[in-house]
Parts: sequence; C-alpha cells; structure tokens
Amino acid sequence: MRTPLERPSPCNQLSQLAEAVGLSPWHLSRSFRQRFGLPPVAWRNQLRVARAKVWLAQGRAVSEVASQLGFADQPHLTRAFRATLGVTPGGYQRGLRGAAQPAG
Repeated sequence: MRTPLERPSPCNQLSQLAEAVGLSPWHLSRSFRQRFGLPPVAWRNQLRVARAKVWLAQGRAVSEVASQLGFADQPHLTRAFRATLGVTPGGYQRGLRGAAQPAG
C-alpha cells in the first residue's frame, strides 16, 4: 500500500499537503518532524530508497526504478541512494549478484 508521500503527485507539495490537513506548511513540517524525527521530504526519500532496494534486488533497471519512484532522473536516485546507504544503486545490485554466486 502506498503512502501519500511515497510517490510525487500534484498533492505532494508541502503546501498542498498542509492545506489538505488544515495546517500551515511551516506547522505541518514542524509537527511532522516532531512526530517522525525527519522532515516530510527526507521521510519520503527514505521510503523511496527502501522501495528502490527491493526493486533493484529483483533485477529491475536503475533507470526504471528511478522513474517509477518519482525521482527526477537516474542521478537523482543515485544521489539519494548513496546518501542513505553509502553505495550507488548499480553497486548495490553488483553486490547482490556477487553475494548470490557460490564461493570457489
């Protein structure tokens, strides 16, 4: 099940989300950070990187994953992935393939 912040849509702008719940953008961001420990955008990026890990492990192309998760482009996914996990999406996939091969 997708959460509203997981995939960008016209309603995922902070101002539009704030309006939908009857708060100012500032108040929504502050309340969100207090509740979840992260601002809404950082929280959404963590969700998208977590989903990207699953899809990359399934063998999907990095460009497809970036597009499907609403990143502006593949480099945008790469920056978010590296910032979160310390490795690029391609490096993550190569690591999984290497771990799946028997030693010897």
